[in-house]
Amino acid sequence: MAPRIVCASLLALSSLAACASAPAPAPKVAPAPVHVTIAVAADAFAADSEIRVAVWNEAQLALRAHAGECVVSFDGKTQTTICPPGVTYTPATPEEFTFKAADLAHPLRFEAASIKPGERYEISIGGRASDQCNHTGGSTRGVVAGDTIAIANLALATTDMACIQGS
Repeated sequence: MAPRIVCASLLALSSLAACASAPAPAPKVAPAPVHVTIAVAADAFAADSEIRVAVWNEAQLALRAHAGECVVSFDGKTQTTICPPGVTYTPATPEEFTFKAADLAHPLRFEAASIKPGERYEISIGGRASDQCNHTGGSTRGVVAGDTIAIANLALATTDMACIQGS
């Protein structure tokens, strides 16, 4: 009986030693940001306009699609959200960047930390239109193929509101 106890004790000790000598797991490293370049027509925006760029990653696009089943309304003071049974509204917040219209003289360049290679994305850009009244903007979707996204000549659309200019 004694040899079995010794044998079991040695086995337990060798297992403990094997666990103690196992290398620690490598720390998680955040993926490198994706370098984004966007070229748009600067004359589509008001010269003093603030240009906003939003970057939506795959998880945010899924949240947005799910929340699309809900109706969200604002009355100036409060927000009302109505969703079908079984759907919970969860807002999706994109990574955002702000530029001045003068920055559009050259392609905009920034690093997006929220997207990574192999992931679906949407990038939108918008600001006050050159008529000083409407909104001009555009967006594009794709899959991140590497560490760079280059968007050339993004198609823009402008709202067509009845603007009162001058008084």
